[in-house]
Amino acid sequence: MKTVFRIIMWCIAVPIKVVKQLIVAPYRVFRFMTKNAIFFGVISLVRFIFRGCFRIMTRPMVLASILGGSIVFVMMDEDRRKKAFEMVGL
Repeated sequence: MKTVFRIIMWCIAVPIKVVKQLIVAPYRVFRFMTKNAIFFGVISLVRFIFRGCFRIMTRPMVLASILGGSIVFVMMDEDRRKKAFEMVGL
């Protein structure tokens, strides 16, 4: 008799719990998101900035201009040129 009662209660309780969670869960998610909206916004902003910088900085034209600019900067002055050649070993 207990087994039949458990099966009947399980058949009644599980759908009621599922319906309750379908009603309550979106409210909990909404409440959680509104409490942590600034935190999630900051995380997505940082990800966006890093992703954008990485995409820009890995382009060949940007890399070449950075490398070329630094080489020109080093080669302009004789002291810097000597230090650079000493570091390289030439």
